[in-house]
Amino acid sequence: MAAENTYRLGHSRFSASTEGLQRILEGAYDKKARPLCQCSRQEPAMYIAKVGNEYILKRMPGTGHLHDPVCETFDPPPELSGLGQVNGQAIVTDEAGGTMLKLDFPLSVKGGRAAPRGRSGRGRIIRRRQPGKTAFAGHAALPLGSRGFEQVEE
Repeated sequence: MAAENTYRLGHSRFSASTEGLQRILEGAYDKKARPLCQCSRQEPAMYIAKVGNEYILKRMPGTGHLHDPVCETFDPPPELSGLGQVNGQAIVTDEAGGTMLKLDFPLSVKGGRAAPRGRSGRGRIIRRRQPGKTAFAGHAALPLGSRGFEQVEE
């Protein structure tokens, strides 16, 4: 079982099981204080969100990789998770916190269109991938290396 995360506010330390946790978080929320996660030497900053009448401790955006891998708020670095390849291009977050996905396919199906066919009717289709767009080609897509092409079996 993993050890419980501890956090620091000034010289005080607390955890999720600390008695009076909601009072601690409320005071820090009112002061706009940033608790520091004690999972690693980097002590990544956290923030406090108020949801209804409850205060919740959350990881600051973009700091998941600074946490220890056993920390409940750990997130792999974007370049290892694949997020780095599409974040800001295929995945865009606006100032209000909304997220927009730019997909390489429609979300609705239009009738009356046949699937593309190769020359013999049972061939391969080679198409150029578009950087900055997320594609879900499923089990039929076979990457052809790092040249930016994919092979799709009909």
